[in-house]
Amino acid sequence: MPEHASDLFALFQTAVAGIDSQFEFWLTITFALVVSTFFAGHVLTRGVRIMIASLYLVSIILVSLQLAFHHQQARYLVSLLVDIGLEVPPTQAVWADAVRILVFSMGSLAAIVFVVRPDLVRSDGGPTDSADD
Repeated sequence: MPEHASDLFALFQTAVAGIDSQFEFWLTITFALVVSTFFAGHVLTRGVRIMIASLYLVSIILVSLQLAFHHQQARYLVSLLVDIGLEVPPTQAVWADAVRILVFSMGSLAAIVFVVRPDLVRSDGGPTDSADD
């Protein structure tokens, strides 16, 4: 076994953990956005709703860039490990990345719609209009 293989494998594990960490961070901010909007949405003005949705959109872009970096880093490290003659077992099924992207995209879109247009998602008869609509 080459002397740097264990270091490369440790970096690979860190990259994979980074992917999971970024997805968990996205899940946390999305949940916080939906819950806070559900309970306090009736007192938010349209301008505040748009500002919140914009901040959330910027955070989604940041998380997306970080996810892309971790994926790229993991692929690069796998290629290095293969080049030095090590076989790297798959860490997850190929379709898991596709499902993660689908959940990330649809969940983000749904959260933005929930903030900007609560009248489309509330059916309980509760307050849905913002203070200045």
